[in-house]
Amino acid sequence: MGGLSKKAFQFKKTANEKQLPALLVDAGSLLFKSTSIPPAQKEQVIITARGIVKSYEAMGYHGVGIAAQDLALGLDFLKDIAAQSSFPWLSANLYSKSAGAPIFTPTAIVEIGSLRIGLIGLTGDAGNLIKESDDALIKPWQEVLPTIVNDLTPKTDMLVLLSNLPHTENSEITKDYDIHIIVQAGISTSNLAPRPVNNTLICQTAKQGKQIGIMEIAWQNSKIWGAKTAEQLTKAKQRLDRINWQLRKYNKYSNPIEDLKELPVKLQAYQNTTRLRDKLQQEIDALTKQLANKENAAIIPATFKNNFIAMSTSLPDDPTVQEIVEGINQDINEAGKKRSRAENRITSDYTGWKTCGNCHDELFAAWSQTPHSHAYTTLVNKRQQFNVDCLPCHVTGITTANADLSLTLPEVLRNVGCESCHGPGREHAASPDQVMPEKKPGADICLQCHTKEHDDFFDYQTDKQKIHPQPHQ
Repeated sequence: MGGLSKKAFQFKKTANEKQLPALLVDAGSLLFKSTSIPPAQKEQVIITARGIVKSYEAMGYHGVGIAAQDLALGLDFLKDIAAQSSFPWLSANLYSKSAGAPIFTPTAIVEIGSLRIGLIGLTGDAGNLIKESDDALIKPWQEVLPTIVNDLTPKTDMLVLLSNLPHTENSEITKDYDIHIIVQAGISTSNLAPRPVNNTLICQTAKQGKQIGIMEIAWQNSKIWGAKTAEQLTKAKQRLDRINWQLRKYNKYSNPIEDLKELPVKLQAYQNTTRLRDKLQQEIDALTKQLANKENAAIIPATFKNNFIAMSTSLPDDPTVQEIVEGINQDINEAGKKRSRAENRITSDYTGWKTCGNCHDELFAAWSQTPHSHAYTTLVNKRQQFNVDCLPCHVTGITTANADLSLTLPEVLRNVGCESCHGPGREHAASPDQVMPEKKPGADICLQCHTKEHDDFFDYQTDKQKIHPQPHQ
């Protein structure tokens, strides 16, 4: 499934008050794994996308941001998805050119106990995913955010931004707007622990639902984060001291910008260092102001505690969501089965494992005892043998580029046969002394399928012994 930045916020109005219900949000890149959907996989991608929405509804999500990646199947598809969802899809800057208004819901106010939380969505650059015929454009956040923040601030206790913008722009937003949390999507693929930037926490969870971020918040009327402000100020001042020390070497120039024009590398280094100095000074000023406010006995800072939880297979499945996932898999398999044409089997340079076994009987017998020899059977057992997203790594001679052909393979190309690692064997079978296959395939061959997404424990040196328990002859 897709999904990049899932976050659950658990609130306590005060440190001693009973915990309130959780706020569940996703910053976007939810529906698809990439911006390019192969035609052969379109039908099952649609099934998966609708299943993801159904599972989010079952979990009670309060809002989902719209990232550029969510437009991979076009604007009309996303509009249809949004119209059928029980939760809002949020984008304040994805506009209709003709109507001059947002296409999707720009904001939402969610009540969590006694707290009123404002949600805002911002969509990043969509490139060629928005077509001229879509009557759509993505407005710069600078044009839409001021009015929205001014409107929501008096109505809410906290503002949360679901953003598909680059991290640099999210950081820029924190300078001028009282947004308390920014959840990023589509920026990178890993977890990003909440980091205070001015008075905003910027956070992100890893891609495709492999992690969920859970933040426990004791929110206060001060609306000021109080996590180790004094320590942050000390570290920022130390960094500024180091930067100022680096800038001393430019003191010999009366005007470094002019004097270094003929030395572009040194000029660039000077400009980068001065920008960093200015940024640190702004951070120090903001932290100093926060610390001064907190020293006022009438102001109590808000605090937070964050955890990332890996969605490992050892965790128990929620019965409702598990039923949805099983339904998705069954629908995908049925869709692939309908497209399967046994009589339209492909012809190729691959001959299949039976031909290899005619000459290499000992190696064939060893292969027959490995997991590769029944890789296709594992899909059959899970009723996924018509899922073209899974098939390329369970058959021979197929890649993701021609995955649809996996539905028409003859039996001898099902399973991960000899040619998956050693290359096509038809010419070798015809002229065994003249055309030789790859005898020692490298780790790059294995890593086409044994990625971290599919095999967390793959080790080439160890695992290759399971496939070739005896040396090649």
